[in-house]
Amino acid sequence: MTQAAHITFIEHELDGFHQSLVEYRQQMGAWYSRALDTVSHAADMPSLLGMDRVLRVGDAQQSVGLGDADFSTVARCPAGGVLKIQSRFESAYDVAIGNIPVEVIGLDDGSSRVILLDEHGDGFHECAAGGRYQVRVQGGVSAQQVDALFASYAGLTADLEQWLREQWQGFKPHWQQSPASAIGNGVLAGSWAAITEVWDSIKQVQAILEDPLKFVEQLGSEAAKLAQIATDAPKVMEQAMLLASDEAALYLLLRTAMIWLEALPPSEVAQAAAGFMVSLLIDLVIGVVLTIALPAAGVAYLSMRLVKYGAGILQSAVGFVTGVLTILTTFMRAVDRYKAVAVHR
Repeated sequence: MTQAAHITFIEHELDGFHQSLVEYRQQMGAWYSRALDTVSHAADMPSLLGMDRVLRVGDAQQSVGLGDADFSTVARCPAGGVLKIQSRFESAYDVAIGNIPVEVIGLDDGSSRVILLDEHGDGFHECAAGGRYQVRVQGGVSAQQVDALFASYAGLTADLEQWLREQWQGFKPHWQQSPASAIGNGVLAGSWAAITEVWDSIKQVQAILEDPLKFVEQLGSEAAKLAQIATDAPKVMEQAMLLASDEAALYLLLRTAMIWLEALPPSEVAQAAAGFMVSLLIDLVIGVVLTIALPAAGVAYLSMRLVKYGAGILQSAVGFVTGVLTILTTFMRAVDRYKAVAVHR
């Protein structure tokens, strides 16, 4: 790809960035109205590339694909004698799946009652303290509810696009001044195949956050600090885990990293191109999520993974993580405000 063609390609990707989640939904192909696994196998996509719904009952919860309209979980009635039931999308935003019936079955006394969750996806059931209850969802997810879910990411999408455009303003002159035969092939930014190739690897970040001490090789001394955060600052770890389980947010981060890598100045692309662009893409997104929990952990991870590729690549990668972290910090604060409002409805 010539330098002129590459510049046109990057600007086309930037102009279409606001449609990222629209493309995601199109690729999944009406997945909210079918069983997620069926769609995944039919399209040869990783099963984790679809968003989930979650049922929370007391201290118990069950996550399933959006296409599952009949599932359940079992919980014990708390000392207060009231079970709180919540139906949500598994998203950093606490977006409700409301106005659906759930059946509450007393496993000890055989009782049964159907409750209609309110528009906020909440319901309550008086119960016998210590008793076991099965709560069964009997309702699917509507297209309108899915629309509401994806609409909640508009702010994050806009912020990431603005950051990418600012980065491109610095990168573009290097492309304009480069030889006509400058490298750049658009393999990452425009390819759904690249996304499916890296997705399962990116989801490894969940395993790292759940048990950092198993990943000392990748995190070094920061593994112990990351593990300590789970005890000392559970709210911080909760935010990182939320991001790691939010497929829509991860997809936006992945698209951001793909375009950013393709937009890097030719000299840096020459270092990064060859055979490890996909590996670098994975490391960038994992590094961002780890940084939410502990900035030093994200840098340590990138340092250990990228040191073999040279200081230039590592410095660029740390710059990417630092820049995106500012946006994600704002995003997670907005999420907290959203949840605070939801709690007080």
